Amino acid sequence: MANEILPTAWLESEDGQKWPIIGNCSLGRSSSNSVVLKDGEISRRHSLIHAQEQDEYWLVDLGSVNGTYLNNHRVIQPTRLRENDVVSIGVFVLVFRQANCPETGNPSIDSSKPTIAVTKSFECWLLLADIIESHKLIQSCPMEELAQEWGKWLSECKQVIQVNNGRINKYLGDGFLAYWYQDPSSTGHVIQAIQKLKKIQTNHSPSFRLVLHFGTVGVGGGVASMGEDNLMGREVYFVFRMENQAKSTGIDCLASAGAEEKSRNLISMKPVSREYLKGFTEKNQFFQF
Repeated sequence: MANEILPTAWLESEDGQKWPIIGNCSLGRSSSNSVVLKDGEISRRHSLIHAQEQDEYWLVDLGSVNGTYLNNHRVIQPTRLRENDVVSIGVFVLVFRQANCPETGNPSIDSSKPTIAVTKSFECWLLLADIIESHKLIQSCPMEELAQEWGKWLSECKQVIQVNNGRINKYLGDGFLAYWYQDPSSTGHVIQAIQKLKKIQTNHSPSFRLVLHFGTVGVGGGVASMGEDNLMGREVYFVFRMENQAKSTGIDCLASAGAEEKSRNLISMKPVSREYLKGFTEKNQFFQF
């Protein structure tokens, strides 16, 4: 078909069957998955391919019992996929394929000129979560045990975020960045998500920290993610610097002054310090929650 829109990435089986990857692509035994793999050794929600940035795809195991394998290595943490990578799930062997779509459009438009990148600003909640001392866990824990534990943690956290109307913007290997655009209901959803994530924290499997911030972020810029928005700007950089501060002080739940102000009287927060963050000239008040 002349007007057929070709996918930029897909999975291909040994017999030539293809599954296009559009947005986030789930794999598993349940019929609700994007890629349904009917086999008793495969979990209902086994793994996920997360579209991130432009033409960037990450493979995430969701705590499956029998594991997800990439090029014969069990997936422990989110791992970026490359052209011709082999994904093995149970008896199924799928090849990851990626290609640029051919340019189409109105020939009267000068295609030699660069696309105009548009960035818009929105008030936004940012939540960063990362596993504590993940490098030590990788060195000390058996691969199968670690893969299942981390996958289960990611799956539980992802469900909490999505049930409360948030989105995961990036997987970070040992964590993730989630966000909510500010609207009349978003603060309540953020608080509910925080409370549920803190309950998961008490399980210590694995131990992880939470960093919460509120500010104005840029969205767009010409490198939009597949299915998610591309967040950029000072406030995104700030939340990652906050994570370093939480790590250095040993605080497992750290909030910025902006987050404390927006959630005041809704969740208990205790002032802990005023600190300079690397790359920022002003001293910032932080809170423990």
